[in-house]
Amino acid sequence: MVYLGGAPGRRRKMLHDPPPGYVPPQPKPEDVRRQMRQDVILLRVAVITGIGLVAALVVTCLVVIATHL
Repeated sequence: MVYLGGAPGRRRKMLHDPPPGYVPPQPKPEDVRRQMRQDVILLRVAVITGIGLVAALVVTCLVVIATHL
């Protein structure tokens, strides 16, 4: 879908298919780098959190097994 413009608060015109020769606007390089940094940080946090959860599950299982022997 292609946005044709208009006031931000009003109903916007959208085309299902872009007109011939339409070139979508390119994001600025600094915006791309900022988004990449945010993605990397989010991925690191997710990996660390996942490792912590798996470690807690393993420890819990080992404690349950050790106490029932």
